[in-house]
Amino acid sequence: MGTVSSLDRHLSSAEQDSLAAFFDEHPHISTDEVRRLLAGRGVDVSRSTAHRYKQRLDEVGRRLRQSRSAMDALAAGLEDKDDSRRSRALLEMARTIIFEFQQGLLEQDGDLDPKDVARLGRLLKDVMMAGRYNQDFAEKERELRTELDRQLAAAEEDVAQGGDPMEQIRRIRRDVYGIPDD
Repeated sequence: MGTVSSLDRHLSSAEQDSLAAFFDEHPHISTDEVRRLLAGRGVDVSRSTAHRYKQRLDEVGRRLRQSRSAMDALAAGLEDKDDSRRSRALLEMARTIIFEFQQGLLEQDGDLDPKDVARLGRLLKDVMMAGRYNQDFAEKERELRTELDRQLAAAEEDVAQGGDPMEQIRRIRRDVYGIPDD
C-alpha cells in the first residue's frame, strides 16, 4: 500500500474525523491555519504535509457530499416505487462503490495487495448474495400476493353467495398466512 501520512500516525481516527468535520464546515481554511490547528493538537508538520492532508480531507468531504446528494436523489426518485426496484438501485450503487474503491487502490499504488483483493472479493460476493436474496424475496412476495388475491376473491364470492365471513377470514389466516385456528 502507499506511504502512511505522518498525520495518520500522530492522530487517532476520532481526531481525524473531528478534523474532517471541521474542514467540511470551514472549507476555505488556509494551510497556515491548518498547521496552527494541528500544532494545537500537538502535531508539528510542514506546510506541504498540512496542505496535502487538507486536500485529502477536502476530497473525502466532496465525495461524501456527492454520495449524500446521490442518495437523496435516489430516495426521492424511488419513494413511490416498490422495494425490489429500490433494492436493485442500491445494489447497483454498491457495485459502483466497489469499482471506485478498486480504481482508487490501483491509482494509489499501481498494484493491489492480495488482502485487498480478498476483501473486495468477499464484499462483491456479499453484494451479489444480497441481490439474490432480494430477487428471491421479491419472487416470494409476488407469489404470496397472488395467492392472497386469489383467496380474497374466493372469500368475496363465498360471502356474496351467503357464506360465513368469519369462516373465510379464518381460512385465509390458516391457508395464506399459516396461522392456526384458535
